[in-house]
Amino acid sequence: MRNFLILLPSLLLFQCRSGQSPKTPPVEVKVEDAFLRFIGAPEDQVSHRLDSILNLDRSFTKLFNGVILGATDSVISRDRVLAWFTDTSRSRLKDRCMQVMESMDWQNSLGPTFARYRQAFPERTVPVIHILITDFNYGLFLFRDDLGKDAVGVGMEMFLDDTPLYDQLSQQNPNFSTYLNRTFNLRHLPSKLIHILLADLIPEPPGNRLLDHIVREGKILYITRALMPGIADTILHEYTDEQMRWVNENEWDIWRFLLSEKLLYQSVGKDIVNLVQPAPHSQGMPPEAPGRAVNVLGLKIIEAFMKRENLSLSELAGKVDADEILQKARYRPG
Repeated sequence: MRNFLILLPSLLLFQCRSGQSPKTPPVEVKVEDAFLRFIGAPEDQVSHRLDSILNLDRSFTKLFNGVILGATDSVISRDRVLAWFTDTSRSRLKDRCMQVMESMDWQNSLGPTFARYRQAFPERTVPVIHILITDFNYGLFLFRDDLGKDAVGVGMEMFLDDTPLYDQLSQQNPNFSTYLNRTFNLRHLPSKLIHILLADLIPEPPGNRLLDHIVREGKILYITRALMPGIADTILHEYTDEQMRWVNENEWDIWRFLLSEKLLYQSVGKDIVNLVQPAPHSQGMPPEAPGRAVNVLGLKIIEAFMKRENLSLSELAGKVDADEILQKARYRPG
């Protein structure tokens, strides 16, 4: 598995098919927060326990050294790690992160979802969640732990909800624009986590057209909803109520726009990427159109396809021919 960064039951008896929601016992959600808890400890304590900190998980520590500390080689500087853990401003941020984290019920939020994930994709392992601070660089990232199993790093400072810190950062960093900041909270964390797992699991399309990408995004959204039944559309799509209403009411107009502008089969360039990636609005559409509106159509296409094909989630994930999916879906905008 490649490192994946963002600015994401017991014996398998049968594959989940669309329309089925078998009850599965939730798995244990394992959360490691030792790195976070060490931040702000007295310098002598950190220094004394530094070896145990660095040996918690060598794969994670290596990633921490390169991604968080920005080291250009594999040698971990004890002095640099010590300074990082004892920094006073980071200690204050850690206290805020701890308050937020302790209000998160990891087991109830992700246990049933992970159980469905393991049942649908038995070849994948349920990831261990590592909580840390990334200095506002990464919300979620994937890696493999020492045992070669999937693991997810969570930059808890990226899920503090309504905080003036994001507004301050937005003045210099577009990754903290208002349309993104509103999703930096615990309500969105579970679906964001599942999204990066699926983005790593679902193959990249063989083509590079807009159709290829919206069908792949549609698969991610469809499987996310299957793993998290009852998830609100506004959480799934990261929209406000008004934005969700606009997209639903203008589904036909969005489709007609793609066809009239001959965008559906156009190879991905900057303008096309802007349609499928997070953005304040969808380029070329009315100002009310939120970013990634075309991905909602991707979900609609997959819904229509699955009603006709009734594949397992694993089989759907492996389907990469967007033309075949669109043809068999017989999609008609609502």
